[in-house]
Amino acid sequence: MDPSRGGPTLIARKLSSFIVGGLLLAAALGLPARSVWAIVAHDPLGVAGATDLGTPHTNVVSLFVPAGFCSGTLIDSTHILTAKHCTAGAAPSSMSVQFYLDNDGVADATYGVTAKAEAAGSFSLLDGTDIAVLTLDAPAPAGVMPARIGFGDAVGHTAELVGFGFSGIGSTGTTIGFDGQRKAVDNIVDFYGAPQGSGAGGANIFSTDFDSGSSNTLGFLGSSPTPLDHEGTTAGGDSGGPLLIDGKIYGVVSSGSTSNSPYGDISWWTGAGQHYSFIRDHAPGVQLGVIPTVSSDASFSDLSNVDVLNLDFGTVAVDDVVAPLPFSISNLPDQLTVASLDFLSDTGSGDTGILTTDLMRFVNLDRGATRSFEALLDTSTAGSFSASYDLSFSDYLGNDQTLSLNLSGIVQSLCAIGDADCDGDVDINGDILPAFSNFTGPGTAGTNKTRAQGDVHGDGTGATTDPAGHDSDVDVSDLLTMLSSFTGPLDEGGVGPGGGLMGPAEAGDPAIPDLIYDAATGEVVLDPDGSSIIGYSLQNATNSFLPGNHTPILVGVATALTSQLEEAALAPGSGSIGLVFPTGLDLAGLQALLTVNQVSRSLGAPLVPFDLVVLSSGPVVPEPSTYTMTALAILVLGLYGCGRRRADSPARARRLGR
Repeated sequence: MDPSRGGPTLIARKLSSFIVGGLLLAAALGLPARSVWAIVAHDPLGVAGATDLGTPHTNVVSLFVPAGFCSGTLIDSTHILTAKHCTAGAAPSSMSVQFYLDNDGVADATYGVTAKAEAAGSFSLLDGTDIAVLTLDAPAPAGVMPARIGFGDAVGHTAELVGFGFSGIGSTGTTIGFDGQRKAVDNIVDFYGAPQGSGAGGANIFSTDFDSGSSNTLGFLGSSPTPLDHEGTTAGGDSGGPLLIDGKIYGVVSSGSTSNSPYGDISWWTGAGQHYSFIRDHAPGVQLGVIPTVSSDASFSDLSNVDVLNLDFGTVAVDDVVAPLPFSISNLPDQLTVASLDFLSDTGSGDTGILTTDLMRFVNLDRGATRSFEALLDTSTAGSFSASYDLSFSDYLGNDQTLSLNLSGIVQSLCAIGDADCDGDVDINGDILPAFSNFTGPGTAGTNKTRAQGDVHGDGTGATTDPAGHDSDVDVSDLLTMLSSFTGPLDEGGVGPGGGLMGPAEAGDPAIPDLIYDAATGEVVLDPDGSSIIGYSLQNATNSFLPGNHTPILVGVATALTSQLEEAALAPGSGSIGLVFPTGLDLAGLQALLTVNQVSRSLGAPLVPFDLVVLSSGPVVPEPSTYTMTALAILVLGLYGCGRRRADSPARARRLGR
């Protein structure tokens, strides 16, 4: 018999007389005395499989004492259940507890111990009192769910064995050193009472054996030699670790029968339920649990059964910072005999690289409990996206369930039609000249021109980045798109290098009237711009207009308030409406001021916004004249002709001396 599964040989050597007595007893019984180290797995499962099974058990911790290490389990927000032989002789201040949340071998949180309580009884490992409770110096990490103490007949039930330490497989026993990774395996509880196979007395001990198909150490108790798929046993660093049935702690590891835990090894566990009153006295938040008889019920709601959840991010702009959308998973029923819920896996389809979640596997979600998660949208790429995730669950009773999570969202470019440099206008310097510089002609393969180089029109395949699409070349279609959307340099109407207002930023649709604002005086002139004005409405949310300075320009109905300027008449009119605006605004300020900006050009015509013009002391930048637009069009046609000539046949090229 091994005297202790509580850690390295150093513990066995340092914890004095009761350990030595155990060694002598083992020798007298002819059993090898071993330094036990950690979970050992059935060969087909392997160490990697046992590590994967151990990952969701975030409430199982590693306990470090001056002489070595053990395992333990969180039972309320600040208390750990472990084995008394791990803590005997160690001052609380000399111990530490580590949580490994993602099981990658690196501790995510380390806690000090402020107090310990050890169950009354002898320090014989197998007398049924090998139980201790530790108090942490701060609450456990958020999201780590405490385990309940199991109560009832566990014999014949499948249990999970979880712990840290050395590991290996059944055919060789322990071969791998401590790696900071939690392992988990399954076993059948074969007996409760005296420790079977030990030759020792005592009670309140659960016994499990490590079956291989040929070895069956506890066959005399009716144990089957057929191993479970996840069969395994415990070893040294597992001492104090849990014997879990449906996530409830029925026992803690006290000892074992072999030196390196190969097939045939027996593990002995001190029953936790018999010590529930002691545990509760020192961990007031601990709760009792039983073996379940009612299946779990996974739901996206904690109030009703919701199996399908649709989350839509709506429409956002490229590179916007978008808040995650929260969602939760609940184990819906809340009654004593309901099984805990295990989240096994999720399978995604669609745009799972854009629409993601922070879902993590979990086990033993208690009845009535909830786990919270988030859905996220990557806005670095424009497009219309959707993704679906099928979430698979099970429980101790074998009840398999599936929830469906559907995510969607649209990411739009901020670029307007024809706006190559995406600065809010279509002008010569930022849009048309780059297009001329990068002109390729239509259907030019391999050019891979970008939007900034003038590729703003195509066959619609790029409609997510521009309503007109793109096709990786710069040709006449791109230039015509720009010319039809030409606004003039709206982005140049801001504050100049010297701090004064720059030249007017004039929107250039000749069919829409202009609102010309003088930043120095606040005067507003309404210019029909080749059209007419029979009514307009200007409003703001800051009561910034000066109604006393308003001069009506239409013979009809006029309204002049601090938040509203309106006129309407059947006779067109134009001219100055007075010094009615605050002074010192640039184009952005003017746009921000006007919460309503509408003008009607004729009876029955739709309301449209004024083209805004900001005057300053700088030179006026006029709207493109008809002559300018004609010249640009001729140049475009010339380029189009060049493109066609480039596509001429080789024979024609030779005739042209090429």
